[in-house]
Amino acid sequence: MRDFPRDKLCNLWGQLTQLIFYIPKFQSTLIHSLHVAEDLACLIVDHAPALEHVRYLYDAPPDPADRPSGTLLQHLGSLDPGPPLKRLEINVYFDRYSDTLVTLLTRYGRALENVSVMSPYLYGWFGHHPHLAQLKALCPVLNQQVRYNMGRMALVGPWLYARLPQHEGDLDGWWTRWDNARGWAEPVEECSPL
Repeated sequence: MRDFPRDKLCNLWGQLTQLIFYIPKFQSTLIHSLHVAEDLACLIVDHAPALEHVRYLYDAPPDPADRPSGTLLQHLGSLDPGPPLKRLEINVYFDRYSDTLVTLLTRYGRALENVSVMSPYLYGWFGHHPHLAQLKALCPVLNQQVRYNMGRMALVGPWLYARLPQHEGDLDGWWTRWDNARGWAEPVEECSPL
């Protein structure tokens, strides 16, 4: 059996600056494959000290049975020292998401320059919430709260959404994400400053 080129892979991962963990819409029968992929991504993160961008994106809002575990993000939050993250995107919920988000923002929040994360307070409210002040203190760049037409909510920053006209004569405009980032294409119902 051929030797696994671990040293060569570790050297390649050492130069990695961006990790996109993209989860296509899948059936719950494939959930084991997703867990294996997250375990592999954890191994990569362990050997990626230059990592600046982490994007954890799901193709569609998952059914509870299809929900990913969030192992990669929990692992990233436990690294000490962690990589010099500048951008963090998470567009999906998973079990223990609220705790994981607080851990990630505690470790990396003050260094982040660009953030898009699902709100830990799913569907229940829009506007003031007592925990928003804590999240904003952990990550000062967070400055907008977004509610999508399907009811999901996100916290983003800095100023990723703006009202832009969609056609001639459109005086009010529509909330649009200026960078057209993949994973955030849902229509926006409302956006407010934090």
